[in-house]
Amino acid sequence: GGESVGSARALAALIPQPALHAALIMLDESRFAAQTQRWNGQALIAQIDALRPQKSFAGSRHAGEELPPLYPRP
Repeated sequence: GGESVGSARALAALIPQPALHAALIMLDESRFAAQTQRWNGQALIAQIDALRPQKSFAGSRHAGEELPPLYPRP
């Protein structure tokens, strides 16, 4: 149902994809580690993008094909 997840580590436990799981663990560790370097979320963003459907409305049109004008001139 509508359970909430309290941390990135708890969310990682629910994720079957190893790379996304690892990126979430790195996020959780960076929140509590005593490091001076800031966390870089690019790996996490890349894994989330990989989960999105590849076909989108914008990508479904052929290259160079334009929409017809909304109000065609006579």
